[in-house]
Amino acid sequence: MKKIIACSIGQTSTERSVMFWGYQIPESKKSKFVPSPNLRGRSFSQVVEIEKENYQIIDYFIGQDIRDKINEVIKDFFEGEKGMFRINPGGASNEIIQDVKELVSVRKCRFEIEKFKSNDFIDDISRMYFHLNNLFKEGLIKIPDIPELESQLDKIEWIVEERKDKVVLPEENQEFVKALINFVWIGGTAWGFLDVGRKF
Repeated sequence: MKKIIACSIGQTSTERSVMFWGYQIPESKKSKFVPSPNLRGRSFSQVVEIEKENYQIIDYFIGQDIRDKINEVIKDFFEGEKGMFRINPGGASNEIIQDVKELVSVRKCRFEIEKFKSNDFIDDISRMYFHLNNLFKEGLIKIPDIPELESQLDKIEWIVEERKDKVVLPEENQEFVKALINFVWIGGTAWGFLDVGRKF
């Protein structure tokens, strides 16, 4: 189980920042024996149950001054364990990354290497929104009740461009959705990540 903190940092004085923190739970398999009738009576068959990889967000924060809150959550949530801190690069985010480096040992600082390819989407962002939509459909993401997030998700539209799916985002800032995308990110080169551990 991996601990994740994911942020969408506002890049202007009027934009709000959002942070989610929670877990990425890997796929698991459990074997059990169930009764299975046969010609000689009753026997048992082995059945393998697969629980897909899923995500669980335990809390969130929204505000314009997020730097102190990030530091607080890193200390309390990671508790010196290895985890993943994800943040959109550039501008105000660079200052936050420097803060994080003062708190933890940064093992890796990179752009995520693309893990899959597809000809179905016009760009990586469209692909990730589609991935997020599938997580909701399959019940593979648990999240607190956040009415503003639901409102932002409802405003996302899809079109077909050049015979590929493309996400169309509203003009207003979607800070909740952006942070959530960062939380479940699985490929592409749009976001910078920090793999963090205990500071010695």
